[in-house]
Amino acid sequence: MTASPSVPAAVTPISGSRQVTSLQCLTISCAVCDLAAWEEYVVHFHSERDLWEWISGEGWTVRRDDIVLCPTHSADADCAENGHAWDDWYALTSDPETEYRYCEHCSAGEERRIGRQRHPCPSSGSTRAHPTQA
Repeated sequence: MTASPSVPAAVTPISGSRQVTSLQCLTISCAVCDLAAWEEYVVHFHSERDLWEWISGEGWTVRRDDIVLCPTHSADADCAENGHAWDDWYALTSDPETEYRYCEHCSAGEERRIGRQRHPCPSSGSTRAHPTQA
Protein backbone atom coordinates (compact mmCIF):
# COMPACT_ATOMS: atom_id res chain seq x y z
CA MET A 1 0.00 0.00 0.00
CA THR A 2 1.38 3.35 -0.94
CA ALA A 3 0.94 6.42 1.15
CA SER A 4 -1.02 9.27 -0.39
CA PRO A 5 1.03 12.33 -1.12
CA SER A 6 0.95 14.78 1.74
CA VAL A 7 -0.93 18.03 1.23
CA PRO A 8 0.90 21.06 2.47
CA ALA A 9 -0.75 22.74 5.42
CA ALA A 10 -2.37 26.09 4.76
CA VAL A 11 0.03 28.87 5.43
CA THR A 12 -1.19 32.14 6.87
CA PRO A 13 0.91 34.94 5.49
CA ILE A 14 2.04 37.54 7.96
CA SER A 15 2.54 40.30 5.42
CA GLY A 16 -0.67 41.60 3.79
CA SER A 17 -2.84 40.75 6.78
CA ARG A 18 -4.07 44.35 6.97
CA GLN A 19 -5.78 43.93 3.59
CA VAL A 20 -7.90 41.03 4.85
CA THR A 21 -11.29 42.21 6.07
CA SER A 22 -13.87 40.14 7.86
CA LEU A 23 -17.41 41.16 6.90
CA GLN A 24 -20.74 40.13 8.31
CA CYS A 25 -22.70 38.55 5.49
CA LEU A 26 -26.46 39.08 5.67
CA THR A 27 -28.90 37.39 3.29
CA ILE A 28 -32.68 37.11 3.20
CA SER A 29 -35.25 34.97 1.38
CA CYS A 30 -39.00 35.07 0.70
CA ALA A 31 -41.13 33.25 3.29
CA VAL A 32 -43.37 31.82 0.53
CA CYS A 33 -41.11 30.81 -2.34
CA ASP A 34 -37.70 30.86 -0.64
CA LEU A 35 -36.43 33.12 -3.46
CA ALA A 36 -33.25 34.80 -2.37
CA ALA A 37 -32.99 38.55 -2.80
CA TRP A 38 -30.08 38.04 -5.13
CA GLU A 39 -30.29 35.40 -7.79
CA GLU A 40 -26.80 34.92 -9.21
CA TYR A 41 -24.63 36.69 -6.69
CA VAL A 42 -24.55 37.43 -2.99
CA VAL A 43 -24.75 41.02 -1.81
CA HIS A 44 -22.84 41.79 1.35
CA PHE A 45 -24.05 44.45 3.76
CA HIS A 46 -22.27 46.01 6.68
CA SER A 47 -25.49 46.34 8.69
CA GLU A 48 -29.06 45.10 8.83
CA ARG A 49 -30.20 48.66 8.14
CA ASP A 50 -28.36 48.61 4.80
CA LEU A 51 -30.00 45.27 3.97
CA TRP A 52 -33.53 46.49 4.81
CA GLU A 53 -33.08 49.70 2.84
CA TRP A 54 -31.87 47.78 -0.20
CA ILE A 55 -34.64 45.14 -0.25
CA SER A 56 -37.42 47.70 0.34
CA GLY A 57 -36.16 49.61 -2.70
CA GLU A 58 -36.40 46.37 -4.69
CA GLY A 59 -40.09 45.78 -3.81
CA TRP A 60 -39.63 43.35 -0.92
CA THR A 61 -41.85 43.91 2.12
CA VAL A 62 -41.94 42.99 5.77
CA ARG A 63 -45.55 42.20 6.66
CA ARG A 64 -47.26 42.99 9.97
CA ASP A 65 -46.48 39.47 11.21
CA ASP A 66 -42.74 40.01 10.45
CA ILE A 67 -42.82 37.73 7.40
CA VAL A 68 -40.55 38.91 4.58
CA LEU A 69 -41.91 38.54 1.05
CA CYS A 70 -40.39 38.93 -2.42
CA PRO A 71 -41.99 41.49 -4.79
CA THR A 72 -44.33 38.91 -6.38
CA HIS A 73 -45.63 37.57 -3.08
CA SER A 74 -45.78 41.09 -1.61
CA ALA A 75 -48.20 42.05 -4.39
CA ASP A 76 -50.24 38.88 -3.80
CA ALA A 77 -50.48 39.67 -0.07
CA ASP A 78 -51.48 43.30 -0.79
CA CYS A 79 -54.30 42.16 -3.06
CA ALA A 80 -55.45 39.55 -0.53
CA GLU A 81 -55.71 42.29 2.11
CA ASN A 82 -57.02 45.18 0.03
CA GLY A 83 -58.58 43.64 -3.08
CA HIS A 84 -57.39 43.59 -6.66
CA ALA A 85 -56.79 46.62 -8.91
CA TRP A 86 -58.68 45.22 -11.89
CA ASP A 87 -58.03 46.36 -15.44
CA ASP A 88 -60.93 46.77 -17.89
CA TRP A 89 -62.69 43.74 -19.40
CA TYR A 90 -61.50 42.75 -22.90
CA ALA A 91 -62.99 40.27 -25.36
CA LEU A 92 -60.91 37.17 -25.90
CA THR A 93 -59.87 37.16 -29.57
CA SER A 94 -60.25 33.39 -29.90
CA ASP A 95 -63.73 33.46 -28.30
CA PRO A 96 -65.60 36.79 -28.49
CA GLU A 97 -68.16 35.56 -25.96
CA THR A 98 -65.46 35.35 -23.29
CA GLU A 99 -63.98 38.41 -21.61
CA TYR A 100 -60.86 38.60 -19.48
CA ARG A 101 -59.14 41.07 -17.19
CA TYR A 102 -55.97 41.23 -15.10
CA CYS A 103 -55.05 42.78 -11.80
CA GLU A 104 -52.67 45.65 -12.43
CA HIS A 105 -50.91 44.98 -9.12
CA CYS A 106 -50.42 41.24 -8.80
CA SER A 107 -51.23 40.06 -12.35
CA ALA A 108 -54.07 37.76 -11.24
CA GLY A 109 -56.53 37.17 -14.05
CA GLU A 110 -60.10 36.09 -14.50
CA GLU A 111 -62.47 35.31 -17.35
CA ARG A 112 -66.23 35.49 -17.72
CA ARG A 113 -68.71 34.35 -20.33
CA ILE A 114 -70.92 37.04 -21.76
CA GLY A 115 -74.21 36.46 -23.48
CA ARG A 116 -74.57 38.58 -26.55
CA GLN A 117 -78.11 39.62 -27.30
CA ARG A 118 -79.25 38.39 -30.67
CA HIS A 119 -81.28 40.90 -32.64
CA PRO A 120 -82.33 40.47 -36.24
CA CYS A 121 -80.06 42.33 -38.62
CA PRO A 122 -82.07 45.09 -40.32
CA SER A 123 -80.56 44.35 -43.73
CA SER A 124 -80.43 40.52 -43.78
CA GLY A 125 -82.79 39.38 -41.02
CA SER A 126 -80.01 37.15 -39.58
CA THR A 127 -79.93 36.70 -35.81
CA ARG A 128 -76.17 36.09 -35.75
CA ALA A 129 -74.46 38.27 -33.12
CA HIS A 130 -72.76 41.24 -34.70
CA PRO A 131 -69.71 42.99 -33.20
CA THR A 132 -71.78 46.14 -32.72
CA GLN A 133 -74.40 44.26 -30.72
CA ALA A 134 -73.30 43.68 -27.18
